[in-house]
Amino acid sequence: MEKGIIHQRERQRNRLQQQQYQQQQAEQQQQQAKQQQQQQQQQQQRPQQQQQQQQQQQQQQQQQQQQQQDAAALQQQQQQQQQQQQQQQQQQQQQQQQAGTDGQGETPHEISSPGGLQQQQQQQQQQQQQQQQQQQQQHRARDAYQHEQKGPRRRQKHKKGDRKRKQKRDRRDKQRQEEKERRRQKEGDKNTKRETEKGDKKETEMIQKGDRKEETERRQKGDKKGDKKRTERRQKGDKKETKRRQKGDKKETERRQKGDRKETERRQFVFCFCLLSLPLKPRALSSSTAARAAGPPPTTTNVLSLKA
Repeated sequence: MEKGIIHQRERQRNRLQQQQYQQQQAEQQQQQAKQQQQQQQQQQQRPQQQQQQQQQQQQQQQQQQQQQQDAAALQQQQQQQQQQQQQQQQQQQQQQQQAGTDGQGETPHEISSPGGLQQQQQQQQQQQQQQQQQQQQQHRARDAYQHEQKGPRRRQKHKKGDRKRKQKRDRRDKQRQEEKERRRQKEGDKNTKRETEKGDKKETEMIQKGDRKEETERRQKGDKKGDKKRTERRQKGDKKETKRRQKGDKKETERRQKGDRKETERRQFVFCFCLLSLPLKPRALSSSTAARAAGPPPTTTNVLSLKA
């Protein structure tokens, strides 16, 4: 029985050790899987980062090209405006020259006529309108250039904001995934703990049952042994007691026998002494004379005095 219980305990210990080893291996595998996932994510993010950098470089190059094109367009517009101004100046000079030649050939009455004045005023108004149109065109070109320059900056800002938002989203997604993994691990750990606790309870119950059986068997064996020893002791004590009693009885009997012997011896001695104390009967004397000579018969008092 004891050997069987020992084997059961060894098997239980081996099972517990195997369960612990399996749990450790499962945890290590989970950690390795997490590390692999992180490495894969990093590897996936690297080409994305490279693509983003390349896109940024391309965008910067495009912006530079656009700026160069805008600068060239502005230069062309400025040259065109300068040419238009030169043409206008030449036209004004020609008109002035024509007006001077006309004034020399015509009479002052013709110069001061309303038709000639109206023509001059119309020409001046046309020149002013042309100048205003040129100024408006210059302002529009400048505004367009500034707007075009601000556009890529705004686009860059929007792209930066989009990148930051994307990074935040990626971080949130990573955090959520990590939280999910942690919850799964916790749930798995709880399940494993419950299973281990159930197994431990069963193991403890089995061990307790085995211990109880062993304890009861030992107690029974001990009680039996104790009862046997007690019975043996009682029997030995009873034998000794009987022997002592027998010895005491023998001694008592011997003492009684000795006392009886002494008593008989004393009685015999007294009787003999009494007999010896009696006088011999003479032949010539009669019975009366013999009785007188012998004296009174022995009494109890005389016997006691003789004993003393």
